[in-house]
Amino acid sequence: MRLILIVFCLVALFFNLGQRSFWEPDEGRYAEISREMLASGDWLTPRVNYLKHFDKPPIAYWLIGGSFKLFGQNEFAGHLPIVILALAGVLVTFSLGEHLFNRRAGFLSGLILISSLGYPAIGRILSTDMVFTFFVLCAYLFFVRRSYLFFYLCLALGFMTKGPVIFVLTLLPILAYLILTKQLSLIKKMQLGRGVLLFALIGLPWFIYQIVNNQGLLNDWFFQQTIGRIVLHHDRERFYFFIPILIGLFSPWVFFLVPALKKYLSFKGGFTDQNAQHTLLLFLWFILPFIFFSCIGKKLVPYILPLLPALAIIVGRLWDELFNDLKILSEKVFAVSYYIFFSTLGILTVATIVFLTLGFVEKLNLQPIRANITAITIILIMGMSGSLFYFKLKKPRVLFLSIALAAMSFFLVTITVLPKIEASTSKSIKALALQIKQDLKPEDKVVNYRCFLKSLPFYLGRRTIVVERERNLAYEENPASARDYLLGDKQDLYRLLSQKQFKVYCITYTWEFEQIQQEYPKPIYLLGQAGKYRLFVNQMRPKLMER
Repeated sequence: MRLILIVFCLVALFFNLGQRSFWEPDEGRYAEISREMLASGDWLTPRVNYLKHFDKPPIAYWLIGGSFKLFGQNEFAGHLPIVILALAGVLVTFSLGEHLFNRRAGFLSGLILISSLGYPAIGRILSTDMVFTFFVLCAYLFFVRRSYLFFYLCLALGFMTKGPVIFVLTLLPILAYLILTKQLSLIKKMQLGRGVLLFALIGLPWFIYQIVNNQGLLNDWFFQQTIGRIVLHHDRERFYFFIPILIGLFSPWVFFLVPALKKYLSFKGGFTDQNAQHTLLLFLWFILPFIFFSCIGKKLVPYILPLLPALAIIVGRLWDELFNDLKILSEKVFAVSYYIFFSTLGILTVATIVFLTLGFVEKLNLQPIRANITAITIILIMGMSGSLFYFKLKKPRVLFLSIALAAMSFFLVTITVLPKIEASTSKSIKALALQIKQDLKPEDKVVNYRCFLKSLPFYLGRRTIVVERERNLAYEENPASARDYLLGDKQDLYRLLSQKQFKVYCITYTWEFEQIQQEYPKPIYLLGQAGKYRLFVNQMRPKLMER
């Protein structure tokens, strides 16, 4: 069973890996921090464009930087440790489902997780989220196995990945679980003293080192990175922000969550049955962090990634029982859920057909992905017809497999779209960076005007100048030197452009470029564009210039 899961994971996670460049802003930031750690030999202090950056602890940077050292500084190497942990997370989900229920339920849970749209998608993104999710998963596995020292180890590693949010994902649900199941006495057996010591030895030294060496950092971490994200963030989203996100990330299996919860979760009769207790733990793992993230000020899509394994195991248990009990297929709540799923596929199918037949591909200049959209339409039609056929025949095994294969096929076709469209979007500036690099000399300057593109120093392998973008210099040993790379306004840019001893390559927004063209009295030459960004240079470049 594990071998089948590994094959599914290899296809979903490694297919076309490395074809897409690092996207702005997050992937560029993580790649550049890791590159600078490797280049400088300083693996303790994260830096972006050679300025200290303490938004996240360093474990993800260490993994990515180590991969760069082994396999070179490229997209495949950057994504490699993330997809390996994503694969490992599926296997941990299998083990957790097996321990809580049975081996087949664990297998189906892992298959559900890797064939949901969100898990493999985020697993192919360079970020801390999959690393963090892996440690959350391991923490729950060791908790239910009562391997408490490994449980504390995972808490420490999660803390070293994303900070105190690990407690919201693990300790809060587990404490609620112990209270509701009247097992608070279990805390005495959890080796609390040793656990706290182990957590302190592994999870705290890096934080203490940075606080001691960077005055004011503790205040910044506590008030800006923690309290500020919870209550003060200016981009406060609606309370229901994560509901459509959850539907998207956990599709198509989200449609079978309601019948699973209805069947297995009841607060009326208590939780004396072991299976009921296990379902309660999984539900609390999902619902309490989900409510917490819904209430805080800053909301980002990957925040709920660590909740998906819990849902996968709940739904996996339902399908495991369905394989043995065909009556579940005829139950009203399951039938309604299936037909909602079927109707959703129908709506998507009609939408893609309309998109293809009414000329939207040409109107939106999406000709390179016409074949992908056609393939998606075919997959949706086959998914609809196949699932309905096996649902009517009451063949749950083939029904499950048809849904999983359709979801996986849909995902694989979708990810092949990304490299085709990234050149025309504002997410990737790799093409512009390579255009600079082909003629870049050591004395030349590379400038970000009113934008700060994190992947630019990664692809160039050197520091860039930033104009009219504030950076925190409070932790720099030599702020005066750092200011040479942080220019204050447009006049500073114009003074730099007027220099004749070197070329100045500048990336800015389209509207800023047009304004500079009108205001700056000397010639500037457009070299390329990527989405809303324009690249220009202050000196003649034969064959490439465009006024």
